[in-house]
Amino acid sequence: MCEILLCVRDKGTSGNLLIDSHAAKRGDVVLVKPDGTSWGLCELGQNDPGQDPNGNYAFFRIIKLPNVTVAQASNLLTPELDVDPQNPSPYLQYRARFLDKNKIPPATMQALIDYWQDDGRAQGFITLNYTAAQINSIVSVRAPIPF
Repeated sequence: MCEILLCVRDKGTSGNLLIDSHAAKRGDVVLVKPDGTSWGLCELGQNDPGQDPNGNYAFFRIIKLPNVTVAQASNLLTPELDVDPQNPSPYLQYRARFLDKNKIPPATMQALIDYWQDDGRAQGFITLNYTAAQINSIVSVRAPIPF
C-alpha cells in the first residue's frame, strides 16, 4: 500500500566530501508515498521541458509495494543521526539505512535487480509483491564517515 522513490546511483559526485556526504546515495529511499501517488516526469524517468534534458532516469526508480504500509517503509527515511552531539560530524549522510543491492537474492528478487539496472526506464515503475520482512532483509545501515 505504498510506493517508494529509490535512488539507484550516488548523487553526490562533486568530489567535496562536505557536500557529497549529504546527497542521496545508491539504495537510499528518497520518498515514501501512499499507493496511487501522481509522480512527476523526473521521477518517472521522462524528460521535463525546461529541466535537465537527460531527466533523472539514471538516478531514480519508483517501486510500488502493495504489501508494505507507508508506516513500515517510513523507517527507511531516517537520516543518519549524530552519535556524539558534543563532537558533531560535518558528514552526516542523507539516510542512515539503505536498500543494499548486494543483499538482493537473485532467486527471489530478480525483478528488483533487473529494474534497478534498467537505465533506459522501459517502465516508469514496477510493482513488487514483497512483504515488509522481505524488504527489511535487504536493508543495511550506512557506516559513518570518519572525520
